[in-house]
Amino acid sequence: AGLSGQSECSDQVATVTEQQQQQFVREMLEALANTNNQLCQEEAELQEELDNSTGFRDKRTNLQRDGRSV
Repeated sequence: AGLSGQSECSDQVATVTEQQQQQFVREMLEALANTNNQLCQEEAELQEELDNSTGFRDKRTNLQRDGRSV
């Protein structure tokens, strides 16, 4: 009877550990997703700032000004 009790205890510990691992993975994936979104926003802001600094907000106009065809 003592051995089966130990086995049940070990199973519970393993289950808790697995749940904690799954939660950790979920939290890490969420953190990575949030980081990616933040980087995309920063990139868009920098691109807008760059576009504004060239004097033309329209990309086609910038390319035509540089002599490139669109």
